[in-house]
Amino acid sequence: MNLALLRELVFCHATPGEEDEVMALFARHCQGPGWQARAFGRYAYVVEQCGSQSEQRPRLLICAHADSPGFVVQSVSEQIAKVIALGAAQVPTKKTAAMLKTSAGKVAVTLEAAIDEENIGLMADYYCFKIPEGIEVQQGMRVAFAPSFKQEADLLKAPFFDNRAGCFLLCELFSRLGLADCACQVSLALSSAEEFTGFGAAVLAAQMQADLVICLDATYASKEQGVRLGHGPVLTLSDRTVLLSNKVKNTLLGLCEKYELPLQYEVYNFSGTDARAFPAAGSPALVLPLLIASEGNHSPEECISVKDLEYSLGLLQNACCDAQFAASLLREAFSWQLHD
Repeated sequence: MNLALLRELVFCHATPGEEDEVMALFARHCQGPGWQARAFGRYAYVVEQCGSQSEQRPRLLICAHADSPGFVVQSVSEQIAKVIALGAAQVPTKKTAAMLKTSAGKVAVTLEAAIDEENIGLMADYYCFKIPEGIEVQQGMRVAFAPSFKQEADLLKAPFFDNRAGCFLLCELFSRLGLADCACQVSLALSSAEEFTGFGAAVLAAQMQADLVICLDATYASKEQGVRLGHGPVLTLSDRTVLLSNKVKNTLLGLCEKYELPLQYEVYNFSGTDARAFPAAGSPALVLPLLIASEGNHSPEECISVKDLEYSLGLLQNACCDAQFAASLLREAFSWQLHD
């Protein structure tokens, strides 16, 4: 795997609504003969594989969100800028290294927790930073954690793996598919603003027709649920955005056993992914959230396993190229059994 590309993605700025750097990298990487690209405003970017097979092939959309939690400048007073969170950024210390994105480039700043005496009880996640000399700061400018990237054996540590890991999987999958004769009509897509509003996936779902959707994202390692780093991708069986039947779960498990790939599961009744957007848009597609387990989610140092990236890529390749993958899942998903 090209982990240098993952590092490059981590060092991109991509807060909700300001995903240009990640989108542009994806667009540069995912182009070549046999593929065509479409953009849906600033909300989503899609590359689609064009093949000579019958259009009766199932339509498979694999998507990931380009943004990570960050902050937006709300007000500027003298040499202090106040920022509020876009998404659930976890700030572990009173002072946290960050990067301000300006039209002239990125500038190092230090976020400090503060109390807004005027708006106590109304404001959440309020921080401020001292404006560096000679830098003009305006309302609406974005701030993100300072990027870093470390590898320790099988473990990778960096901010933004939620969801640069998903973006990386799409890029790696594109490289591995090449001009392969896929069993599905494959589309790979990045969406915006999942961490704040979910606007991007809503537009993507309204514009794209699909039979099967795989949403790539990150999730929490959980001792209670047996979700561990290095033990394979995690299928969400339930949360606020998806409810999968045991038929679908068991079918996917059987496919993973066939591919000799591990699969983990999680069950929640809160939080969620872009999976919500598709039924909300009236799409009948089967939606599978396939997630990478992480520790320190939404913090300046998240931790994931290289093995989980490899396992996920193996599953995604088979999803695209094994005719049984979509066919068996769709058969079970829509095989209603009616009894008197």
